[in-house]
Amino acid sequence: MPNNEYKITRLENKRMSADVGGEMKDNVITSIVVGLTAECPEDGYSEYMDADVKLTVDPENFIEFQDLKPEWAMSIAEKHIEENNWKEALDKRIEAKRAMPLTGPWPWESKEETE
Repeated sequence: MPNNEYKITRLENKRMSADVGGEMKDNVITSIVVGLTAECPEDGYSEYMDADVKLTVDPENFIEFQDLKPEWAMSIAEKHIEENNWKEALDKRIEAKRAMPLTGPWPWESKEETE
């Protein structure tokens, strides 16, 4: 089986005003949308999956939105990917694609004719 490469290709925050330990705060992240793409460099097959990862607010460890670092969001994304076996799932999807017939233009068709 070819070795797939994985990349987090989507990392979006969803935020709103919310109560944090009895104090109303703006820009409280309530979830992170995580997307992972797997691609096989040998044959170009790729697959993508994403999810909206819900977060709970911890008043004891709350970090203001403007003080967040990329590592904070990446750690949440990587943990979700690992706990839900996304790499394995994407590998299986790519293998399934390989077993399906391909469709596409004829060799004599130009790219402009097929668009």
